[in-house]
Amino acid sequence: MGDVHYWRDRLARRACVLERAGSDETAESPCSWFGRVTVARVGDAWPIADGAPMWPLLQIVTGDLPHVPPVLADLAVIQVFVNRKSLSINEWGADYYHAPGVNDPRWHLRAFRCGEDLVAIAEPDHDSNLRPYRGAWRLVDADFPTHDDVPAELPADLNDAYYDLGFKNRDGTKVGGWPSNVQSEIFWAPGNRHPHDPEYVFQIDSDYDHGWAWGDSGVGYVGRGTGQHRDQWALEWQCY
Repeated sequence: MGDVHYWRDRLARRACVLERAGSDETAESPCSWFGRVTVARVGDAWPIADGAPMWPLLQIVTGDLPHVPPVLADLAVIQVFVNRKSLSINEWGADYYHAPGVNDPRWHLRAFRCGEDLVAIAEPDHDSNLRPYRGAWRLVDADFPTHDDVPAELPADLNDAYYDLGFKNRDGTKVGGWPSNVQSEIFWAPGNRHPHDPEYVFQIDSDYDHGWAWGDSGVGYVGRGTGQHRDQWALEWQCY
């Protein structure tokens, strides 16, 4: 059999998995939330799509993370908004990406750099079905890829016994680690020819208890552009 320890060391990535904090009371400083965003730059308006306020799906405060992936080292807060009317099961596999500061009719991401001055933002009546909770993050030292992302050079005997050997992919909403693929590897654009060559950064899982699903028990994946496209973001989602 191939060298299990070598492949564990090679493939393992740290991940931070979202859990519900012990209290939903807001702290004095920004904190991570599911179903709520709390800060913005001075003068920022709430994002609008189809004439209505978008839903606040996730706020990540990197200072809350027990491990900050290098790809997020320059950012303090990331927020994801969605238009629930547009994100439907009929759009699986669609090509979701946009320029920073420009509202996509289906989703919107705001990223605030470390050191930016942020102020509290009033939450409009967005008629969301989401049931917010303040988030805490649990560190997973070793998250492993699904079979879709396993390197081609993985020895056949290890590939056949991959999950039995404990190469576990952690599901849930998480920052870092490996994506929890549902249908296939991530395709950020048709033919995977995305102009910004994004790399996977975090995923948002379906959470029926708190009012959110990507189609049928799906997962949404967020990537950040590479090279000169670091301020560009992409979204793909998959479901059963």
